[in-house]
Amino acid sequence: KRAVPEKPPPRIIVMTGPSAVGRSKLMHRLVEEFPDKFGLTVSHTTRRPKAHEVQGRDYFFTSKAAFQADAEGGKMLEWAPVEKANPPGHRGHEPEAYLYGTTIATV
Repeated sequence: KRAVPEKPPPRIIVMTGPSAVGRSKLMHRLVEEFPDKFGLTVSHTTRRPKAHEVQGRDYFFTSKAAFQADAEGGKMLEWAPVEKANPPGHRGHEPEAYLYGTTIATV
């Protein structure tokens, strides 16, 4: 016999668009005004946290080895390497590459 959930599973909505168009502001506003209908996932990254970022709120900051183990173990819904270019005039260093992704568990 097939089990029937008490309530339907949440629908996934993906917000896309160029930088600085207000995606984050809209998403946070929807969660604030309709917490029973909207939520956010927290992505994983191998980069270091910025001063204002909080582990588990802004990102899950993790090592490259742990991230790769999750990806290879099928725990990532999606992931990609992201290369951060050095600022103009900055010499002597290669661009930094980080991994960003979303685990199935966070969805």
